[in-house]
Amino acid sequence: MRWTLALVVVLGLSGACRASVPGGPGDATLDLWDLADSRPAAWLPLPILVQAGDAFAVSLRPCLTSPSIPARARAAFLMGESAYPKAACWLKPLQADGSRLVRLMAGISLARLGDETGLPAAAAALTSSRSWQRYYGVLALWTLGGERARRLAEESASGQPAFVAECLRQALHDWPVGAKTRFSHRRPVEAPATLAEDDAVLAAVNAFIMESDWWWHRGVYDQVIRANDVVTFLDPTAVEQYTNSAWLLWSMGRTAEAIGEYHRCIRQNPRDPHGYYYLGTYYLQHDQPAAGMPYLQKAVELEPENPLSRRALAHCLEKIGHLDEALAQWETILKLNPTDGAALHNRDRVRKELESRGKS
Repeated sequence: MRWTLALVVVLGLSGACRASVPGGPGDATLDLWDLADSRPAAWLPLPILVQAGDAFAVSLRPCLTSPSIPARARAAFLMGESAYPKAACWLKPLQADGSRLVRLMAGISLARLGDETGLPAAAAALTSSRSWQRYYGVLALWTLGGERARRLAEESASGQPAFVAECLRQALHDWPVGAKTRFSHRRPVEAPATLAEDDAVLAAVNAFIMESDWWWHRGVYDQVIRANDVVTFLDPTAVEQYTNSAWLLWSMGRTAEAIGEYHRCIRQNPRDPHGYYYLGTYYLQHDQPAAGMPYLQKAVELEPENPLSRRALAHCLEKIGHLDEALAQWETILKLNPTDGAALHNRDRVRKELESRGKS
């Protein structure tokens, strides 16, 4: 709820994915779908935060000098999303920051704001271990334009992940972009509204969740994953974005990446049961019950009254031959909810199996 309220404050949005965004002169509203379709290339992210005008960037400016590296990195990245021209002078000191991540995000945003001093960082982003950072390196080079940026984009094309390679191909195809098309729907604000720093970040999180949903409906799953990666960068506690991305990755046959995403969720949220639950069920669904069992046990430990984790654990235990322990899980579920029909059926089924084995 707080995310939505923060986004409404910044953007004046109403509704969810098909929200209306205030447009330019003579344009009362601009549907997000129309906003996206108006971009010069289909691979670009939706410029939702551009509509915030100056208020968004001004609210985040204090974070650029925060003692927290993650806070500085988030704010530096979001300055590029705001398209606020004055942010470039705020970002330049961060090019000498002690954190490589902060320097990288500041440089990407500087390039996106048309400042050539961000070019080295934009090029460096194309060697990052994270595809979403490579993606924004492509976007920064494309937005900056010019022969040097184009040459760096061409030189970086080989050896890229498939998604980044396709974005590079399209960026080179669409080159050059021209200043007028970069932020053609930006709505300037003469007197920025007051917005708490935390609410500005929350507004950004919600905007990227909206963008993720937009790409989902377009069926462009690599973009869904990229938008989810931005969400978890801005808010590492956004468990649903990790697990959604992991599900998409394994559904596309990228199992190593999927497992890695589940583990990233767990590392960032060790006291949240959902990462353990989803990784455990992943292994269960892929006929690896022994691998899934410890994760499901941890999920049950963290949330003892959640029947879903106990169900999955019971099935894992049965598949590896621990029928007594599986029966105990079904009985516990029934203590929590005596009318659970599925649990009744499975308890009786496992009980009969144990009895038949005792007679044989």
